[in-house]
Parts: sequence; structure tokens; C-alpha cells
Amino acid sequence: MKKSLFAMEEGASYWSIQLMWKCVNASTTTLLVWFLVDAVRDTVSGGFGPKTLPLKLAGYGQFITEVHYWEFAVVAVIGFAAGLIGSAFVEINIRLTKLRRRLNFSKPLQLLEVIFFTVLMATLTWCLPLAYTVCRVDNAPAMQFIQFNCPDGQYNELATLLQAVPSTYGLKHTFHSGADAFTIQSLIFIPLLYAGSCFGRAIALWLGLKPFIYAVVGASAMLCSVVRVVISLTVIVLVEATGLPYLMIPLLITNIAARSVANKLSKSSIYEKLLELKDIPFLEEETPKALTHRMLHARDIMSSRPLVKLPSEVGVAQLVQTLKDYGSYGEYPVLHGDQFIGVIKQYDLLILLGHKGLFYSEADKGSDLQSSHRTLTHSELRRTYPDKPNLEEVEASLTEEDLSCYLDLAPYVQIAPSTFDAHGSAERTYELYRTLGLRSLIVVDNNARPIGEVRRRDLYSFQQEEGSEKMKMKAA
Repeated sequence: MKKSLFAMEEGASYWSIQLMWKCVNASTTTLLVWFLVDAVRDTVSGGFGPKTLPLKLAGYGQFITEVHYWEFAVVAVIGFAAGLIGSAFVEINIRLTKLRRRLNFSKPLQLLEVIFFTVLMATLTWCLPLAYTVCRVDNAPAMQFIQFNCPDGQYNELATLLQAVPSTYGLKHTFHSGADAFTIQSLIFIPLLYAGSCFGRAIALWLGLKPFIYAVVGASAMLCSVVRVVISLTVIVLVEATGLPYLMIPLLITNIAARSVANKLSKSSIYEKLLELKDIPFLEEETPKALTHRMLHARDIMSSRPLVKLPSEVGVAQLVQTLKDYGSYGEYPVLHGDQFIGVIKQYDLLILLGHKGLFYSEADKGSDLQSSHRTLTHSELRRTYPDKPNLEEVEASLTEEDLSCYLDLAPYVQIAPSTFDAHGSAERTYELYRTLGLRSLIVVDNNARPIGEVRRRDLYSFQQEEGSEKMKMKAA
């Protein structure tokens, strides 16, 4: 559930975030009303008043503590502070990544880098608890506290945070709610949750508030300021870390505050920044204004690379040469005369070239091949998928006689490819890409003949252009 929410909110280019927010607003309002009614009905700690919100364990109804409504302001301030720290973290991280790319470390240097940081972290993990020793009485052996250099029956707080195995036990110690630890294995999640929980706990101790609540709030805000997801992160922290649905309102407040501040200072999350660095064309939900304001049509934004079309009866030699010249193409439009009948994938073409029994001579060209020649079934065509045959090996297996033969592509084409009229709006093209999750869109003329294609990267260029214009306006 949590991974599906995270993927939809951060990684899906054809999911409506606005619809998700409407659902969350409705469910949160319902939950809050239910909490208030439940609090009025079930008198806790001298009765429910307008100043407190009681917290209970999910499924047990066991009262834990209560949060004053004025503490929501403290929660928001923690979110603002986490937004500042998170945006700085993203910018520093991306600058370091760019620096490492420019330096172009060799593999031995990369190995030395890993060894250096491993030794550094191991040294700090051992030396910091020695330098700052705070011993506490161990009243909960099940929490796996670490004694380190403390007397028997006591534990070292900092050693427990840094040296607990697995590392997520330290996160549970900062939350101190008895919940199960996180199971997410990531280089960002656990460190940021650690830092955020320590940050929130420190503020709570400074203000004399409840540490475990603010440890959860700080962890959620710090992670949200970096990854910029609010809904899924709230669910992850609630379900995985605490089991306290009553914390939903404080967590939503701090996450929204953290994301708002971070977006003002650094528009993109760390994942979006990394997508930009790797030049992966991820389309945002909102259509770039350049596509709407310039009154562009689909023909105006077609890809500059040529559209390679194949006849339904193609010569083997021509097909091999096409694959050699345009090997980066994933699929090719197929025409029967002037009529566009579909597209065929490069993988299928390589499989067909490996079955010489499908070849026929020029004398049979144009005849009824369905009755005189066998065709491959879909299971035969996909038998080796996803392993794609090597073009060089396929070409080497072909003789001169094979190269003079022909191949019928009609039985293997995808007969319902996504197409778009050349005079259609570019804005609609962008919407189709997002809602259908397309990789390419063939543009056709008034006679339904393919004249070009619009690729995801062509639309992504307008998104980048809009982003650079916004950066220039901010700089000015």
C-alpha cells in the first residue's frame, strides 16, 4: 500500500495528484470529525475540551497522551525549519553529484571513496558515544539498548542511536512508541528519518513537550522536505512507525509546511533533480504554458529525427540495412501501399529474421501468403522475451540467397497504434502522453498516412524551457 502511494504521488506521470488531494481532504475531514465525536463521547483525563486532542493506539483504544491545539503552531514551525534544511540538503547533494561527474572518478578512486567514508562513519560511530556519554537506567530490555561504556543495568543513549543493529532500532528509540521499525531499504529514507527525529525530539525537550510525538513529526517533516511527497509519506510514517492514526492531522500540517517552504527555495525534489541529471524525460502533471500560449499544433512539435516506414512486404536486405541504420528506433510504422496498417517493434523484426522459413522469393511477392506460408504464433514470437537477438549475429546467419528474399510483416503488426492528427493541438498531445502513458505518438495527415512522430523528449523540451524561463525571472 505504502509503496503504491509513493509511486503514484512521486513517480507516475499519468496520475492526477489533484484527485488524490481531494480524496485525502475528504478522508482527513471525516477522520477529524470522528476523532472529535469520539473524544466527546469517551471522557479522557478529566474530559475532552476545546484545548486538547487525545491520542490513542490504533485498534486498542488505549489512551497514550494528548496534544494541545496550540501545539499545531509548533508542528508548523518544525515543518518550516525542516523545509529550509531539506532544500539546502537537495541543493548540496545535487552540486556534489555534478562535481563528482566532472571529476570523473575512475573505479579505483570510487573504491577509495567508499572505503574512506566507511572508515569515517565507523570511527564517528565509535568515538562520539565515548566523547559524549549519557547513561540511563535500562528499564526495557526488549528495546535492545546498548550498554557500551556505562555501568551494568544502564545504557548509553548515543551508542544506542548509532550502533543498534539493525540500524532502524535507533529510529524506534527516538520515536519511543513501541512500534515496528521501518522496513524501507534506502540511502535517503533512514538517514533523513534519523536526522528529523533527533531534530524534532531536541525541540520537544527544549520546549518541555512530549518527545516521542515530536520525534515522529520531525522525521516526517525532514523526509518530506527532501522527497516532496505529503500523502504517501504521512501514511508511511503513521502505519510503519507508530500505528497512531490520531497523528494524521499534525503530520499533514508539518508535511505541508515543509513541502511549501522547500518548494519556494528549491522547486524540485531530490528525485526530480536526479531525473534531470540523468536526462530522463519525466512529464509533470501541468501542461507547459509554451504549448498552450503559442497555439502550437502537433505538426509543429514533431521529432526532428526522420520517421522510418517499412512496406508490409519488405526485402530482407532492406530490413537488415534499416535496422543497422536506425537501430535506436523501438518501433516502425508499416504501410501496405499508401495505407497505414500499424507498427511493428524492433524486437519482433529481429525474431522474424531468425526464422528463415518465413522468407519467400520475389516471384511470390503479392500472392496470398496466408495459405502457402506458415506464420508465427504470439507465443513463438515471444518465446525468448525479454532477451533480444543480436543484430550482428542475425546478419551473420543470413546467406546471399536469404538477403534476396522477402518477408511479410502484416501478420505481426500492432494494428491499433496511438495516432494523432497533424492539425490537433500540442496541448492535447501532452495530455494524451500523460493520461495514456505513451512512449511515442505517430502523427498522421488528412489521409491517415504517417508523416512524423512526437516523442516524450520533444514534449519534455518545452517543460525544460519553461523551467529555465522561471529560473531567469527569479534571477532577474
